[in-house]
Amino acid sequence: MPFSLGPEARSGSRRGLPVEIVDACLRGRGGGSPTAVVHGLPAPAAERRRIPGQVGTSHAVFLRQEGHEGGLPVVSLRFATTAGDLPACGHGTVAALAVLAERAGGRPYRAVLRVAGSTFTGRAERDRNTAPLPR
Repeated sequence: MPFSLGPEARSGSRRGLPVEIVDACLRGRGGGSPTAVVHGLPAPAAERRRIPGQVGTSHAVFLRQEGHEGGLPVVSLRFATTAGDLPACGHGTVAALAVLAERAGGRPYRAVLRVAGSTFTGRAERDRNTAPLPR
């Protein structure tokens, strides 16, 4: 799924958690679903619900690094909208992988993802026909 990272990270949490906006699932070079990607998992549900509205997205994904398994990083994902937590979210998963891959240097990226009791391998690879994403 194509994506683009927003031009800058924004602080969208009282705890100062870094928030990045990713346009997940682009059609060509446009559209997409703006998704807030938050590094760290705020525990209170009220804070998870507050962040999407604060940064102007309909939903957010919260990442928590949990170590390594089989040589791959393990990352827990949790999803929320202003109405509450979601059990899963395709746009949020794509956005999370985009940010994780970009932080890993933009080379092909794989990770073990944990979502709502399920574990699976996620991967992201930059389209070689596009310019590097802005930082």
